[in-house]
Amino acid sequence: MDQYFKLSEKGTSIQTEILAGLITFFSSSYILFVHPVMLSEAGVPQVLSLLATIFIAIVASLTMGLYANTPLVMAPGLGMTAYFAYTLVGGLGFTWQESLGITIVSSLIFVLLTFTGVIERFRLSIPLELKKAITIGIGLFLVRIGLENAGFLLEDGFNWSWLGFIGLLIVLVLTLFKVKGAFLIAIALITAIFWIFTDGLEVSSTNALLELGNYFDLLDIQFSNMISINGLIAIFSFVMLLIFQALGIVEAFVEDREEAKKSYQVVSVMSVLSGVFGTSPAITLSENGAGIQEGGRTGLSTSVAGLLFLVALFVTPLFSYIPAVAAGPVIVFTGLSMGKLITSIEVPHWSLWLPAIVIILSIPLTGSIVSGMAYGFVLYPIIASVFGQKGRLNPTNLTISFLFLLLLVVEIFL
Repeated sequence: MDQYFKLSEKGTSIQTEILAGLITFFSSSYILFVHPVMLSEAGVPQVLSLLATIFIAIVASLTMGLYANTPLVMAPGLGMTAYFAYTLVGGLGFTWQESLGITIVSSLIFVLLTFTGVIERFRLSIPLELKKAITIGIGLFLVRIGLENAGFLLEDGFNWSWLGFIGLLIVLVLTLFKVKGAFLIAIALITAIFWIFTDGLEVSSTNALLELGNYFDLLDIQFSNMISINGLIAIFSFVMLLIFQALGIVEAFVEDREEAKKSYQVVSVMSVLSGVFGTSPAITLSENGAGIQEGGRTGLSTSVAGLLFLVALFVTPLFSYIPAVAAGPVIVFTGLSMGKLITSIEVPHWSLWLPAIVIILSIPLTGSIVSGMAYGFVLYPIIASVFGQKGRLNPTNLTISFLFLLLLVVEIFL
């Protein structure tokens, strides 16, 4: 196991990787229930959607762990889910069955771009300061998500959350004393406090496996109405989201070039498989930062999380007992730790700080990694040209900037 996952080479251990896998799983387990609810608003059967969510999370995470050996757990991302439910179905008027067809076609294009080396060229052309800005922006985005989960941020503004505050203190104390498994202990303690001192929450009593016999009802995939203006717009937007969502997370968390290349391959293939399974694309989750902060460095932690998704398949009602507030403080501290990277950004000219800052601020403010990246990448060639830094530009990063510009224009009309 040490040799296969390169544990010693990466300065980690089996115990650390298992803890990291547990942390990432529990930090992202809310997806198992939020994702099906969002898809149900598009007409997708909710319990069957839960099955699809778990199935793709198992297959994608195990594939990522065993093939790419990176600490990147995969599951359907809520950003992609929102695009599927509220743009394809709610905005452009496709049925959810047609939207699954669009998911598969868009993902096949993503696979083609990945295995022909286009994504690798994109990756290598991104300036280092923008790569670091993406990581910091995702960190601040995690802080926002964590504060929302902890109850501090509501739709109408700031809210005081005594349990969220206690949770933050618990994580702070455990972290300061460098307690092994601090994040997992914090989640357990906050969950216990929640059930002891509050009225609890509505929990699910339905085991999704009981609906397995009806699963093929979810696989009514349709490819009609795709050759139309709306269809082409939907496919283009979806491909751009797939590409740059993957770039944002992988560049933030994976340094090894070969492992990054394999990670992109897994993400692209699993995007196709997500549509085949009857759900929106599985992505590398931003919550992976929690496991990485705990010390996860290899695919062993990802494989552990994948196996936990398998366990979840048999005990789905139990996971509804873990409140969002339990993971919130952990996610906040993960985001803050990623934000420390700002001290390492170096630029040849002060002006190049501007697109980096735009990315850092736009990702959490827009609530979208892709949109936040878009604003910074569109600004980058403009700033470089105006302030005499044209040498930093090349055909590939100019192409990326142009594609981001097209994506922003398309989003205006969606």
